[in-house]
Amino acid sequence: MLSGRRLSLTLRSSYLASSISQVNIALTVAPTENGHSGYTNDRFQTSSLEGLVPELQANVFRHIPRPSDLKSLCRTSKRLYDVAVKELYHTVNLEIGKRSDVRLSAMLHPGNAGLKHIRILRIQFTPQHMDLSDADISRVQTIVRMLIDFLPEHILEDFEWSPWLAFDQETFIILFNRQKRLQWLTAFRLDGAGAIDQLEAKADEHDNLYKACSKLAIYPESVSTLELGQFLLSKMSTLTELIVHTNFDHGPIHYAKRELNDTPTGPGLVNRTMFRHLLPFNKITNPPFANLQTLRLVDVGLRHCADSYGRLIDFTQIEALRIVKCSGADALFSLLCKTAYLPHKLRYLEFQHSDNSDNDALTAVDDFLCLVEGIEDLYIDLNNVKSMPNIDGIIKHGKTLDVLLVHASETSTEELVWTSDDFQRLCSSVIKLRQLSCAWPASNILRTSSPSWDSYQFSISSLPRLVTLHISTFPSCKANLEKPIYTELLRWQSSKLFNHTLFTTSRLKLVAFGVSDKIPSRQDSNNKLIFLRSTLINADGKEEITAVPVSWALRQYIEPEAMSWTLSSPDAQRCQLEIMRATWMRMKMMIWYEAHGGEHILADNLAGDDFDPP
Repeated sequence: MLSGRRLSLTLRSSYLASSISQVNIALTVAPTENGHSGYTNDRFQTSSLEGLVPELQANVFRHIPRPSDLKSLCRTSKRLYDVAVKELYHTVNLEIGKRSDVRLSAMLHPGNAGLKHIRILRIQFTPQHMDLSDADISRVQTIVRMLIDFLPEHILEDFEWSPWLAFDQETFIILFNRQKRLQWLTAFRLDGAGAIDQLEAKADEHDNLYKACSKLAIYPESVSTLELGQFLLSKMSTLTELIVHTNFDHGPIHYAKRELNDTPTGPGLVNRTMFRHLLPFNKITNPPFANLQTLRLVDVGLRHCADSYGRLIDFTQIEALRIVKCSGADALFSLLCKTAYLPHKLRYLEFQHSDNSDNDALTAVDDFLCLVEGIEDLYIDLNNVKSMPNIDGIIKHGKTLDVLLVHASETSTEELVWTSDDFQRLCSSVIKLRQLSCAWPASNILRTSSPSWDSYQFSISSLPRLVTLHISTFPSCKANLEKPIYTELLRWQSSKLFNHTLFTTSRLKLVAFGVSDKIPSRQDSNNKLIFLRSTLINADGKEEITAVPVSWALRQYIEPEAMSWTLSSPDAQRCQLEIMRATWMRMKMMIWYEAHGGEHILADNLAGDDFDPP
């Protein structure tokens, strides 16, 4: 219990294990009833990180995202190794398909004490990015089989694979037999036939797996994958999270849209196969997925199936809703606007859509935002619309909104922006906003900023908790400047933004311009520049705020809230904000925690001696 006590914890982290392993704890006991402290002289007790109990050590290590730092901790001492190795091996991401895959045998050695701590295993095989020969590709399934065979049994909680690439059917069955503590089940493309029959034959052995697992992802590109998803869906007793991401355009057999999607007369191939055990839908009285909390639909036709989904799912209990590139999405939002379906617990809403000429989707989402309450993370990315989403619908969530991404365009070349008055109203209402992504008005980087740009700049200073600002548009420049010169001008513009909020309550730490054209992000994007707030010593010996460009290799460690902007598809023109919900621990960071009303404070100078600009 911390009642009557004040606990201060100072944690300093750098790349050296010696400095990481130093923790100073100051404990002061409040005076007792007789006026004397619990300690004779209110003395401070100091301890090293090694002196902490393993539970506290684990809490500290959980805030270290950089694997090399965890590796250094493992080499510091046996006591720290026993705790740090659990965090180091908790999530393992592997890219396979190269000749260097043979080195995996070292990791899979039985003497590796970290293997038993693996909980999430992600295997990425992207031959289009690796320029592999046929011989290299033929070894991939063998490597994956080796991984599954050598892992200890019943340790994995999640196994992820590139869903559109064929996975060995026998390895898939072995995965189910050896890992019965999976919390995520995934239906993806298999390279054989008869997987369902083999799973059905061992249904009794897998019964506990189906009962304990509550999350399902289905990536159909063929009827066989739909049937596999239907089998898993029918076996799971409780479903809390569902992902349906179709990709029939790149499947082995071409299907017409009218065959895949529902029609006014009945369900289409997707819903008829995936929910076959629940047919007919019109006789469902109680939603079979009443416990569903998170729903993500990608490229699913919703024009004539909104009512069917309303019978299958209790939307009043939905907490996270993601609708991405789904035709007829306005029909689903119109359904959710009804009292019987209106979500009561919605906290996360993502909507990416290409609208029709009547802007039905824009109207539907505007109406929905005006009715629902309590959204914390809001992502809207619309094409072919004539105006931005209604500002009043967003302002309604001003007391709860934490992350806001809104992008809209009428053409593929230019984004729409809010009026200065609307943006000012928005900033004065969303008082808890920490991350903002939108387009800004046009301005010339070589001249005085436009009045609209200055108005936007003034408005963000009223956001006291704003940490990251993403401006998807670039200031224009008629002169043919080289990129280094333009980058320097943009850095100067970012410094102005940081200095503009210097004497306010704003916590702005990061400004980004443009969008990323790299999927996955393995190198610097030509269309995105990121600047971090830092400090320098000027000629007068005084500190002043400056903006520092951040290279791609450091972004995942030093960006506040670990944000990255990527494209939703290769031909998309704008970005989607993806939040990875990391912690404040970065390259150089100080955390001050006050037990009564304390808060986390990020050190101003994150880019220090180890910073390596591009």
